[in-house]
Amino acid sequence: EFEQSVGSVGGPLEKQKAAALLARCQRVPDQPSALALGLEESRRIKSRQKIVFGTGDTMKAITLTANVNFVRAAQDQGVHFAVFTHPS
Repeated sequence: EFEQSVGSVGGPLEKQKAAALLARCQRVPDQPSALALGLEESRRIKSRQKIVFGTGDTMKAITLTANVNFVRAAQDQGVHFAVFTHPS
């Protein structure tokens, strides 16, 4: 998703920076936690988000996100993910 976003709206410098960042990253397979999969889907909680945040939960990783709506909706259901939020 990140690569698609940068590819469609990023300028040449942004594409170059994204490529440098991705060269330092390791892709992991989807492995959502039972906690994430147990979330009830809603307008603010979608299947793909459960996979992304749940994989971070399984790996004990901090998820960088601008999706505060998902984070709050999960908290409303009693689920707290390790996240660092940033403005979109």
